[in-house]
Amino acid sequence: MQRNWVKCLIVITRQAFEVDLLNRATVNLKLFYGYLRRNTRNTDLIPLLKTVEGIDLTEDGAKADHLSEFFQLVFTKETRYNHPIDGFEVDTIVETVNFTNTTVLKELLRLKETKYPEPDEVPPKLLKELTRELAKPLSTLLQTSFQTGSLPADWKSAWITPLYKGGNRVSANIIHQ
Repeated sequence: MQRNWVKCLIVITRQAFEVDLLNRATVNLKLFYGYLRRNTRNTDLIPLLKTVEGIDLTEDGAKADHLSEFFQLVFTKETRYNHPIDGFEVDTIVETVNFTNTTVLKELLRLKETKYPEPDEVPPKLLKELTRELAKPLSTLLQTSFQTGSLPADWKSAWITPLYKGGNRVSANIIHQ
Protein backbone atom coordinates (compact mmCIF):
# COMPACT_ATOMS: atom_id res chain seq x y z
CA MET A 1 0.00 0.00 0.00
CA GLN A 2 2.78 2.45 0.97
CA ARG A 3 4.74 1.55 -2.16
CA ASN A 4 1.82 2.46 -4.45
CA TRP A 5 1.30 5.73 -2.60
CA VAL A 6 5.01 6.63 -2.96
CA LYS A 7 4.99 5.72 -6.67
CA CYS A 8 1.95 7.91 -7.22
CA LEU A 9 3.57 10.76 -5.29
CA ILE A 10 6.74 10.47 -7.41
CA VAL A 11 4.71 10.63 -10.65
CA ILE A 12 2.76 13.68 -9.47
CA THR A 13 5.91 15.47 -8.28
CA ARG A 14 7.75 14.72 -11.52
CA GLN A 15 4.84 16.01 -13.61
CA ALA A 16 4.73 19.21 -11.56
CA PHE A 17 8.50 19.64 -11.99
CA GLU A 18 8.27 19.13 -15.76
CA VAL A 19 5.40 21.63 -16.09
CA ASP A 20 7.42 24.16 -14.10
CA LEU A 21 10.48 23.41 -16.25
CA LEU A 22 8.49 24.04 -19.44
CA ASN A 23 7.27 27.36 -18.04
CA ARG A 24 10.81 28.41 -17.14
CA ALA A 25 12.12 27.14 -20.51
CA THR A 26 10.17 29.84 -22.32
CA VAL A 27 12.64 32.30 -20.78
CA ASN A 28 15.77 30.09 -20.77
CA LEU A 29 15.80 27.24 -23.32
CA LYS A 30 19.07 25.88 -21.86
CA LEU A 31 17.11 24.50 -18.89
CA PHE A 32 14.94 22.38 -21.17
CA TYR A 33 17.79 21.06 -23.32
CA GLY A 34 19.89 20.29 -20.24
CA TYR A 35 17.03 18.29 -18.73
CA LEU A 36 16.46 16.50 -22.04
CA ARG A 37 20.16 15.64 -22.40
CA ARG A 38 20.39 14.33 -18.83
CA ASN A 39 17.37 12.08 -19.26
CA THR A 40 18.17 10.69 -22.70
CA ARG A 41 21.89 10.08 -22.26
CA ASN A 42 23.19 6.54 -22.69
CA THR A 43 24.54 5.48 -19.29
CA ASP A 44 26.33 2.43 -20.68
CA LEU A 45 30.09 3.11 -20.54
CA ILE A 46 30.74 1.03 -23.65
CA PRO A 47 28.17 1.63 -26.38
CA LEU A 48 26.51 -1.08 -28.44
CA LEU A 49 29.05 -2.58 -30.83
CA LYS A 50 28.53 -4.59 -34.01
CA THR A 51 30.95 -7.13 -35.42
CA VAL A 52 31.92 -7.20 -39.09
CA GLU A 53 29.45 -10.06 -39.47
CA GLY A 54 26.66 -7.78 -38.18
CA ILE A 55 26.24 -9.41 -34.75
CA ASP A 56 25.14 -7.01 -31.98
CA LEU A 57 27.36 -7.11 -28.90
CA THR A 58 25.53 -6.09 -25.74
CA GLU A 59 27.42 -7.99 -23.02
CA ASP A 60 30.44 -6.21 -21.52
CA GLY A 61 32.66 -9.29 -21.88
CA ALA A 62 31.85 -9.67 -25.57
CA LYS A 63 32.47 -5.95 -26.14
CA ALA A 64 35.83 -6.16 -24.35
CA ASP A 65 36.89 -9.18 -26.44
CA HIS A 66 35.84 -7.45 -29.66
CA LEU A 67 37.72 -4.25 -28.77
CA SER A 68 40.78 -6.27 -27.75
CA GLU A 69 40.83 -8.00 -31.16
CA PHE A 70 40.40 -4.64 -32.90
CA PHE A 71 43.22 -2.98 -30.93
CA GLN A 72 45.56 -5.89 -31.67
CA LEU A 73 44.98 -5.27 -35.37
CA VAL A 74 45.46 -1.50 -35.39
CA PHE A 75 48.13 -0.89 -32.76
CA THR A 76 51.74 -1.70 -33.49
CA LYS A 77 54.09 -3.20 -30.96
CA GLU A 78 57.27 -1.24 -30.43
CA THR A 79 60.49 -3.15 -30.99
CA ARG A 80 63.78 -2.63 -29.23
CA TYR A 81 65.50 -2.17 -32.60
CA ASN A 82 67.86 0.80 -32.59
CA HIS A 83 67.70 2.57 -35.92
CA PRO A 84 71.11 3.32 -37.43
CA ILE A 85 72.08 6.95 -37.20
CA ASP A 86 74.45 6.84 -40.20
CA GLY A 87 73.98 9.86 -42.38
CA PHE A 88 72.79 12.04 -39.51
CA GLU A 89 75.06 14.71 -38.15
CA VAL A 90 74.74 15.10 -34.43
CA ASP A 91 76.12 18.23 -32.85
CA THR A 92 75.48 17.29 -29.26
CA ILE A 93 74.22 14.20 -27.53
CA VAL A 94 72.47 14.56 -24.22
CA GLU A 95 73.92 11.79 -22.11
CA THR A 96 72.56 12.88 -18.77
CA VAL A 97 69.56 14.75 -17.55
CA ASN A 98 69.32 15.81 -13.96
CA PHE A 99 65.88 15.73 -12.44
CA THR A 100 66.66 17.92 -9.47
CA ASN A 101 64.27 18.52 -6.60
CA THR A 102 63.99 22.16 -7.72
CA THR A 103 63.06 21.24 -11.29
CA VAL A 104 60.41 18.75 -10.18
CA LEU A 105 59.11 21.23 -7.61
CA LYS A 106 58.69 23.92 -10.30
CA GLU A 107 56.87 21.51 -12.63
CA LEU A 108 54.51 20.35 -9.88
CA LEU A 109 53.69 23.97 -9.04
CA ARG A 110 52.79 24.57 -12.72
CA LEU A 111 50.04 21.90 -12.65
CA LYS A 112 46.52 23.15 -13.34
CA GLU A 113 44.39 22.19 -10.35
CA THR A 114 41.16 22.11 -12.33
CA LYS A 115 42.42 19.55 -14.84
CA TYR A 116 40.87 16.07 -14.81
CA PRO A 117 43.10 13.33 -13.32
CA GLU A 118 45.13 11.12 -15.65
CA PRO A 119 44.86 7.28 -15.59
CA ASP A 120 46.68 7.21 -12.23
CA GLU A 121 43.55 8.94 -10.85
CA VAL A 122 45.64 11.31 -8.72
CA PRO A 123 44.02 14.76 -8.92
CA PRO A 124 46.43 17.54 -9.94
CA LYS A 125 45.17 19.58 -6.99
CA LEU A 126 46.47 16.90 -4.59
CA LEU A 127 49.84 16.79 -6.36
CA LYS A 128 50.11 20.56 -6.17
CA GLU A 129 49.21 20.65 -2.47
CA LEU A 130 51.82 17.97 -1.70
CA THR A 131 54.51 19.48 -3.93
CA ARG A 132 57.10 19.92 -1.17
CA GLU A 133 56.65 16.33 0.06
CA LEU A 134 56.65 14.77 -3.43
CA ALA A 135 59.50 16.68 -5.10
CA LYS A 136 62.34 14.54 -3.71
CA PRO A 137 60.80 11.06 -4.24
CA LEU A 138 59.61 12.02 -7.73
CA SER A 139 63.00 13.42 -8.72
CA THR A 140 64.63 10.17 -7.54
CA LEU A 141 62.09 8.10 -9.49
CA LEU A 142 62.54 10.17 -12.66
CA GLN A 143 66.34 10.07 -12.40
CA THR A 144 66.35 6.29 -11.91
CA SER A 145 63.93 5.85 -14.81
CA PHE A 146 66.17 7.93 -17.09
CA GLN A 147 69.35 6.12 -16.05
CA THR A 148 67.87 2.64 -16.49
CA GLY A 149 65.97 3.52 -19.66
CA SER A 150 62.73 2.02 -18.41
CA LEU A 151 59.40 3.36 -17.21
CA PRO A 152 57.25 2.06 -14.36
CA ALA A 153 54.41 -0.10 -15.71
CA ASP A 154 51.76 2.26 -14.34
CA TRP A 155 53.12 5.07 -16.51
CA LYS A 156 52.38 3.07 -19.64
CA SER A 157 48.65 2.75 -18.99
CA ALA A 158 46.00 4.80 -20.74
CA TRP A 159 42.26 5.31 -20.62
CA ILE A 160 40.42 4.27 -23.72
CA THR A 161 37.24 6.26 -24.16
CA PRO A 162 34.64 5.88 -26.88
CA LEU A 163 34.48 9.09 -28.90
CA TYR A 164 32.29 9.48 -31.94
CA LYS A 165 34.42 10.86 -34.77
CA GLY A 166 32.08 10.12 -37.68
CA GLY A 167 31.16 6.94 -39.43
CA ASN A 168 29.24 3.99 -38.04
CA ARG A 169 28.48 4.48 -34.33
CA VAL A 170 28.34 0.74 -33.61
CA SER A 171 31.75 -0.05 -35.14
CA ALA A 172 34.89 -0.52 -33.05
CA ASN A 173 36.58 2.03 -35.36
CA ILE A 174 35.08 4.92 -33.37
CA ILE A 175 37.03 4.11 -30.22
CA HIS A 176 39.90 6.54 -29.77
CA GLN A 177 42.52 6.79 -27.08
